[in-house]
Amino acid sequence: MITSGVIISGATVSNSVLSQDIRVNSYSEVDQSIIFSHVNIGRHCRIRKAIIDRDVQIPEGTVIGYDPVEDKRRYFVTPSGLTIVTRDASLFENPVDPEFLKRY
Repeated sequence: MITSGVIISGATVSNSVLSQDIRVNSYSEVDQSIIFSHVNIGRHCRIRKAIIDRDVQIPEGTVIGYDPVEDKRRYFVTPSGLTIVTRDASLFENPVDPEFLKRY
């Protein structure tokens, strides 16, 4: 299921739900995942059985959901094997101003 404002540019998306304002760049694969709004998935990424929070930038070449040991090191993994990627776990800069986070 794909909402308005989603750009899938030369990528493959299957069995997934994509919210608004998402870009999946070339040569990437997304399978069995839920991706919230304002997410950019770089080129050559492989994502499977993941929930990706809003405002997360996935760098080029990132692999999520294929190696449980590596996923547990970087993200939260449920007992059933679902990988949760939050804004705090994003490998790029957090789009929320750190000063704002300190206040709340």
